[in-house]
Amino acid sequence: SDITLNYTDWNDLKQNYRSIPLNLSIIPGSYISPSDLKGLLPQLGNLDNRVDLELFASGTVDDIQLKKLDISIDNDKMWLLCRGKIQNITDKENTTIDFPRINLHGYGQDIASFVDNFKNISNKDKQTISNLGKTAINITAKGSLKKALLKGLISTSPGNAKIDITYNKRHNNSPIKLSGKVSTENFNIGQLINNKLLGNVGVKTEFNASIANSKINGSFLGDISHFKIKNYTY
Repeated sequence: SDITLNYTDWNDLKQNYRSIPLNLSIIPGSYISPSDLKGLLPQLGNLDNRVDLELFASGTVDDIQLKKLDISIDNDKMWLLCRGKIQNITDKENTTIDFPRINLHGYGQDIASFVDNFKNISNKDKQTISNLGKTAINITAKGSLKKALLKGLISTSPGNAKIDITYNKRHNNSPIKLSGKVSTENFNIGQLINNKLLGNVGVKTEFNASIANSKINGSFLGDISHFKIKNYTY
């Protein structure tokens, strides 16, 4: 038998493809090398690592239920696991995400090398990132290009930090506004910046910032419960 599809114009087709059911799977054992995609993104040219992929998604184009996305680099030197949903992907201004689980694990040295492929960073910044050691980022993310919420825990070798951050940007020409809270009970600041005189710090901070034209304006409020200098705790 024949199957015939008739559409009066592109808008008619566009409205229909948004609701077509989809099921997408990348089975375990699948892998790529990012350098193979350098034609699309030149920054990937130096990344010849093996990247293992696993993906299970269903729904429609404008309502993607991401059941599992698992990305592993070089046998779990760095890996990303997330679940959630993406809606209105065909309308960038109104695209929304809701990821109740995002887990990113890796080592500071590997993270620094990865970031350097996309944005040149100084040797000092590379060393600081490397000093994070074993790093685990476990967060939830929800929102759109206009407003988003980020909440969770960042665990590193020097210590852990809880984050609760809100992002706002009303339109393309408006400044980015960030507000939220960051707290840590015992973070070894000296280990992070290679300064043996400094030790653990306990701090709770609240901030409001506006970013426009590469300039940051805002307010910062900090409550330091303790700070260790030269083996003395204050």
